[in-house]
Amino acid sequence: MKLSPLALFFAGLLATAWQFPILSSREGLGRGMETVAIARTLAQEGRFANPFGVETGATAQQAPLYPAILATILKIAGEGTAAGTAIVLLAFLFHALQYPLLPILSDQLFHSRQPGYWACLWLAVIPTMKIYLAWADASLIALAVMAWCAAFHGPAAAQRSVAAGATAGLVLLLHPAAGAVLLPWFVVSIWSSGQRWRKLPLFAAMAAAVCLPWTLRNTAELGDFVPIRDNFGLELQVSNNDLAAPQLLRNQAAQRAFHPNENPSEAARMKSTGELPYFREKGREAWAWIGANTPKFLQLTAARIREFWLPDPALNGSTAWSASLLTLLSAAGLLIRRRSAGWKYALPVLLFFPLPYYLVQADIRYRMPVLWLSLLPAGIVLEHSACRIKVWLFGIRNSFRA
Repeated sequence: MKLSPLALFFAGLLATAWQFPILSSREGLGRGMETVAIARTLAQEGRFANPFGVETGATAQQAPLYPAILATILKIAGEGTAAGTAIVLLAFLFHALQYPLLPILSDQLFHSRQPGYWACLWLAVIPTMKIYLAWADASLIALAVMAWCAAFHGPAAAQRSVAAGATAGLVLLLHPAAGAVLLPWFVVSIWSSGQRWRKLPLFAAMAAAVCLPWTLRNTAELGDFVPIRDNFGLELQVSNNDLAAPQLLRNQAAQRAFHPNENPSEAARMKSTGELPYFREKGREAWAWIGANTPKFLQLTAARIREFWLPDPALNGSTAWSASLLTLLSAAGLLIRRRSAGWKYALPVLLFFPLPYYLVQADIRYRMPVLWLSLLPAGIVLEHSACRIKVWLFGIRNSFRA
């Protein structure tokens, strides 16, 4: 099986085209979407502020790159259908561009493009990645991580370390948790090529340098050190309380009680104290509750771990079944190729990337930045199964001829 990158790209577009009319007609740029609220303020007032649709002041509640993209669209197209359509088309583009990258990454990790082609076939046939208008950044983050890994593989010369670090900084400004994907990739590249470890500080320094202007802006606007985002305390408290449910879609009672998006008194409290003190106080409340309610916290955490790897079909439909099956197939695929570079890289990423998500309300889109690390090992299993079926059918045909 061999397909051109262009063919894979168009296959990605066609495989998700059925979602376009649904997104265009049903979803909009309404309230409850922090990135959109920030983008509106940025487009209208030139301030990175007000993530909850009311005046709460300067914010680092979101990483800056995606709201800046949305603000540019809103500035050009306004608030109407044109802006919504542009965002939908971008989400489809981000998704489709992942298809040509899968065989490249498969070759780099497992020394064969075939698992990547099988992964593309899986994506095209089985609903796995839902396209979100409200959170199109999920597709963009996955694409950015995959593209970075495809570009920066192999010997880490000084110039490549500088380029890798600089572009890693941009990816971090899109999604800080991507660091748990990028750093192991760079380390494994150094290890596999026998390069000296002095390249690693150069990589880290360049990534930090790209993030520095945003960090300085946060320090000036919010009054204290915030590298990229500052909202973990809020998410922790909304996810761990007497009303909490493990899944975001079932956690409405806690959101209405504790989240500024749903509770005007919480938004007023945030405005009066300032965002950073408010989020830090939320974090203290969460840890106090966890200390006093450890059994329930452990129960919620266990449910969130299960939800990350085996999503609830009642909430996520067919994509949940696909994601769960991928979890099982990818474990088998990594065992099949346990001597490959893919094992050395995938194992630490899949162990450490989800850790923050085990502490907060679960949602299927949180897995998207590392979903390709399940797709490729699953592709190994599909390739092996196809070969065995082919041999079996060949044996049957020969027995008839005999």
